[in-house]
Amino acid sequence: MVLAYWGIERKQDQLAQQMKVRPGFGTRMSNITAIGSADFSVTLRAGDVPDLVAALAQGIPPILRVFTQPLPHWSYDTYHAVVLVGLDNEIALINDPGFEQAPIEVRAGDLWLAWIEADNDMALLQSNGK
Repeated sequence: MVLAYWGIERKQDQLAQQMKVRPGFGTRMSNITAIGSADFSVTLRAGDVPDLVAALAQGIPPILRVFTQPLPHWSYDTYHAVVLVGLDNEIALINDPGFEQAPIEVRAGDLWLAWIEADNDMALLQSNGK
């Protein structure tokens, strides 16, 4: 999702191999750094809401590790990753690779709870050409 935003095309199986995805289990958030290249850099760290606002203001959609329990569009609890694409005081817009609909509107408070449960982990992918 975020690579496509930067105009970088990668095949799903290529990304899965690079990030060491385990079918049925997913991948560790830290494995996202394996997809960095000369075209873009990957920064993985804990963040806070001002970091998210700053990233969005710079045109960088952050990837957030979340625990799905607080998210109403999920029917079971698991760790997962979503892309934050919009935000105001009450509503967050996310692209969730588990669902075709995009973006999905959720209450900002629900997203914060889901993100806090996952240690506020975030990844920022930024084009080295921008």
